[in-house]
Amino acid sequence: MTRQYFSFADYTRDRFGSAAGKISIDIGFGCAHQKRTGGCSFCSLAAFAPSYTSPALSVEEQWQRGKKFSRHARNYAYLQLGTNTGPGIDVARILAPIAEDTSLSGIMIGTRPDALDATTISALSELASRYDVWMEMGMQSMDNAVLAHIDRGHTFEQFMEAALCVQRGKIRVSAHVIFGLPGEAREGMLAGIRELAKIPVDGMKFHQLSIVRGTKIADLYAREPFPLLDERTYADIVAHALTMLPASVVIERLVGDSHSEYLIAPRWKAGKHEVIAMIRERLEEMNAVQGTNAS
Repeated sequence: MTRQYFSFADYTRDRFGSAAGKISIDIGFGCAHQKRTGGCSFCSLAAFAPSYTSPALSVEEQWQRGKKFSRHARNYAYLQLGTNTGPGIDVARILAPIAEDTSLSGIMIGTRPDALDATTISALSELASRYDVWMEMGMQSMDNAVLAHIDRGHTFEQFMEAALCVQRGKIRVSAHVIFGLPGEAREGMLAGIRELAKIPVDGMKFHQLSIVRGTKIADLYAREPFPLLDERTYADIVAHALTMLPASVVIERLVGDSHSEYLIAPRWKAGKHEVIAMIRERLEEMNAVQGTNAS
């Protein structure tokens, strides 16, 4: 059977002989951008936090709790929530309590383009000589007007510059994009994917815009509701995006999910796995796979 896209399970299976999972660890740093400005209009850390994480627990406690939830014998330590690089954050020291665990396959670090400097990249580059290190950064859109509207706090050009600097440090870069942001049409969404394909980034995460409680965009949506993507439209856009990406780019996520008690909209009738099935169906209809239209 032809592989439609290069999943994270495929990547880890190729690398380690068996698929690896991810165990989130909350180091309690939060988000510097949120502390400075109130943060991105769409963001709520609580809406996406796994149940087993808590900054009140030690790294080792969170790791051991996560292993009970994981279906995999090998896992990546995933500093997922907030911005996990910057002054005072020594990732090697933070993860030292689990560094000798033989089930630790690598490290994933969520951050922002404006929270990376030469010193940070150098330190993580040294860590990458011992582990498979991934830097996860939100691009969200290549349209600077859209980024400004969602209070993102950086430009597309700053994202691209940071991504290239990280890659020069022998660290893998995974980019996040959100489809359905206010003011961005389909062509704009796909234009961002074409730009990412030129680097190319090492990994991709696709999210639909979700309106969750406690965010600035939720207040805006309540005052002036704007159209959100339905699941079929979203699946079609993701399918086309996949065809633009080189086959070597690891697809870490095809659809986002948030805790149901936080989600306001869209309330899709289809669940996460059904939306993934729609993406697969659309690729079949197009007689295409990841990389079909990559330049």
